Amino acid sequence: ARLIKKDLDGAQEDFEADIEMEPDLPEAHYALGTVQSMRGNLPAAAEHLDNAVRIKSNYAVALPLRGNVKDRRKDFAGAVKDYNRVLEITPRFTTVLYLRAKSLRDVKEYHKSLMDLDEFLEAAPDFVEGVYLRSNVRAMTGDFEGAVADLDRVIELDPKRALAFSNRGLARFRIGDKAGAVADLRKAMAMDPSRKAKIEAVLEQVEDSEPAVLTAKSAPEPGVVAVPVDEEDLPKKSGKAAGPESIDGSGQEETFFVP
Repeated sequence: ARLIKKDLDGAQEDFEADIEMEPDLPEAHYALGTVQSMRGNLPAAAEHLDNAVRIKSNYAVALPLRGNVKDRRKDFAGAVKDYNRVLEITPRFTTVLYLRAKSLRDVKEYHKSLMDLDEFLEAAPDFVEGVYLRSNVRAMTGDFEGAVADLDRVIELDPKRALAFSNRGLARFRIGDKAGAVADLRKAMAMDPSRKAKIEAVLEQVEDSEPAVLTAKSAPEPGVVAVPVDEEDLPKKSGKAAGPESIDGSGQEETFFVP
């Protein structure tokens, strides 16, 4: 009850008392792992979730949370293993497909990530984070047309998401739609003044460049295609027709597309 009310201190006391009374109670370890995860204490969360799974190996509730904790600790391969196990136990646990797709992206298994996202979005077509993630992964495989289509849908579902306009602008640039790219980047800049300097720097590159059209067929082999960089790392303007680089350094989910 305390956890439901988000009384984390009280919940932690209760679950620690449960474990003291019954050290091998998997539900108590899972619950305490949940509390520690909510607190951001990932090592402690991992310890209790490991205990829960050790005691109850097919614990289909604890495994996805442990996978999420591993993902947050950058153990993407470990997260994928936990998600694989969940889907072996409960194949219809569709939310796990989305979680696994994120981790698969981060181990550069882009095509497997897309397979999970396609299946997940069949069940949850309006889940905006899933559509947004697929746009990112599609761009990583060089499918910028697919990325634009997904970002159209993201903007339809969440029209206030400035980063969707930024990403769509750069994806449009990669398919030769320079006018559309400029319009999207200007829209993003107006929507998100906190990123004005970064977006302006890329907008200058777009306006001064000729788009080098890439399709899924002509793109290079998948690799590091979406890389967050700091503003000072942006390429300086030159006479070359280079594509714009990433302009966001804030993390995995806020990434711009690069060729």
